[in-house]
Amino acid sequence: MEQQRNLYDVLHPYATTTIRIHARCLARDRVIPGMAAEDYEQELAADLWRRLPTYDPQRASLPTFIDRLVRNRVAGFFAAARAAKRRHERELVALDESKDDAERAGRVKTGNGGWISTSNLADEVGLRHDVGRFKTNLPPALKRCCAILMSGSITEAISKYGLHPSSYYDGLGRLRRRALEAGLDAYLG
Repeated sequence: MEQQRNLYDVLHPYATTTIRIHARCLARDRVIPGMAAEDYEQELAADLWRRLPTYDPQRASLPTFIDRLVRNRVAGFFAAARAAKRRHERELVALDESKDDAERAGRVKTGNGGWISTSNLADEVGLRHDVGRFKTNLPPALKRCCAILMSGSITEAISKYGLHPSSYYDGLGRLRRRALEAGLDAYLG
């Protein structure tokens, strides 16, 4: 049997094998349309390379560290694909549409006062699930940034939390980057 060629000579041989196995699974399942196994390999290797400096030999062996990083990134690919499926075919509703028109068109009122098509209730639930899961994994500072975003007035919320506006907008930028990494880019305005 021919030995596998290490395309990424700088990585540990275990990393190359693990990345190759998981990339083949992702390609086989067509998690992200248009990506080949080599594309997944490159994404996984780049992510691992970027995170290798955080390796601490006191906490785990190198193969364990590699395995956890690769598996978490693969899980992220699957989560992003599920989120993309849930937000497929969203319907926009005009703000000036009357209540009677919306009800006759098969729409129901959402919790925030808007209207959504009854056929898109599953999408609304998917959106709430994606955002809820995203918020639970945030550090406290970014959770506070989310709370400020969801409040009525950003200016009042900033003063309530005792933040300087530049601190809030810095947190908002970090929050946006995290949302993009989590695959929530379609929800961002």
